[in-house]
Amino acid sequence: MTKYTVHDPRGYPPEVTGKRLAPRLEAIRPANTIGRDPDGSARINLACAPNVLPDQPASLLFADREVESETHAAATDELSFVVRSAPVVNDAVVRLRVEGVDSLPFERAGDPPRLRFAEGQKVTIT
Repeated sequence: MTKYTVHDPRGYPPEVTGKRLAPRLEAIRPANTIGRDPDGSARINLACAPNVLPDQPASLLFADREVESETHAAATDELSFVVRSAPVVNDAVVRLRVEGVDSLPFERAGDPPRLRFAEGQKVTIT
């Protein structure tokens, strides 16, 4: 039996067998503006695709924060986050990180099309 070793021309080591998809942030709930609770925390729910499995680490990135999602027992397309001591922010760009891969907070707009931060991926906390 002959053993073959395949090397990826892009430089990936041979033990890397799968590729990861960047999560897509579909919606922020509640819609802007999000108010803080009396204790200073804010709850943010994100609709995303593809579904996030219970064993996949997921976090919300915005301002200078990375906030872990609350646990979920089954695959879900909606994640909940509680931001403790939430900062007051206006149109802060939000990203979703699943297993170390970040969502892309950009959209094409204009003619000719140019990239800009997606309006649906910004959050205001008061």
